[in-house]
Amino acid sequence: MKVVEFEPNSSFAVEIQDGPVRTNGRVTFEVLDASHTRITISAEFPGIDDPTLKDRLTPLIQRSARNIKTLVESEL
Repeated sequence: MKVVEFEPNSSFAVEIQDGPVRTNGRVTFEVLDASHTRITISAEFPGIDDPTLKDRLTPLIQRSARNIKTLVESEL
């Protein structure tokens, strides 16, 4: 994983190479109030043209988001 962008308390972006698959990921943080922050996660898979890939990857990305939420909330 290579961090390609970093703005403290705002966002970061990474490039991940896993075998032949490259993923470009971005996470942004938006403070809503003193006790709530919205986290937005996006991912792109350049070079993969399989139209069913989105259906297979969406649950994995959603699971990762739930795991991040659990980890963050456990620190409170």
